[in-house]
Amino acid sequence: MIHEIAYLTVWAALAVAFVVTGKAQAFDLVLPFQAVVMLFLAKKAPAGTKGLWWQARLWFPVAAINITYFWLGSAIPRLREWRADAALCAVDRFFFGDCLAVLVSPHVQGWSRDLLSGAYLLYFPLWVGLLLWSYTRPGNFQRACFSGLALVHALGFLGYALFPAAGPFSYAPLAEQLTATGGWLTHFNTGIVHRGCNGVDVFPSLHTANTLFVLLSSRGFSKKVFHILLIPCLLVISATIGLQYHYALDVLAGAVLGTTGWLLTTRRVYRKEGRSF
Repeated sequence: MIHEIAYLTVWAALAVAFVVTGKAQAFDLVLPFQAVVMLFLAKKAPAGTKGLWWQARLWFPVAAINITYFWLGSAIPRLREWRADAALCAVDRFFFGDCLAVLVSPHVQGWSRDLLSGAYLLYFPLWVGLLLWSYTRPGNFQRACFSGLALVHALGFLGYALFPAAGPFSYAPLAEQLTATGGWLTHFNTGIVHRGCNGVDVFPSLHTANTLFVLLSSRGFSKKVFHILLIPCLLVISATIGLQYHYALDVLAGAVLGTTGWLLTTRRVYRKEGRSF
């Protein structure tokens, strides 16, 4: 499947980079291990089959997403010291006069910051919810959703490796200019972000990419669900800038990535089944 090709390609490229630079460590063996498991499942459960092995093939990338994400946090600093924050901030300044996250910071305080913090926390329930919901849908919808979200993550991880950045809230020249006031929801979300981010997860914005993928995918099977999700999804995407986690170019790249993943997977299923968009 397309996401498996993407993962195997990204893992192979990263493995080669560490071997060539001589900076490989024992923990980097998680890359070939994941590749072997993915290839085994692909052989054990060919496309079109059903049953437990097929579900294992679909769900394995969810585990790979988490393993690869946290591996990148320790791997990229070993591979290269350069960070893309200055370049991404320069793009913001070219179009907006300053980093967009800094410009909106004074206007996202108190209850509005709590609102965006709550929306930001919807990210995982949204895309995991889509995976669970797709299991109950007829046709090839489950395969398309799993493949699409996994593809978006794989390409996003490639972006992390090529353009590692910390984001405005962690980039020292910008972090000093930011203020953040809010209630318990703000503090709760901030704690999760600081403990959970890997330090290089900015370009592209996967919060934007995956949230947009969920929104677009939901419309093909239920316009009612689409309209229910519309505002929450827009708030999640707005929170990426409003909470100073991303630069404008991150969000744009995430939107392109999410739309591309949808076009290559779930939209193709809709078209084959004659569904409207």
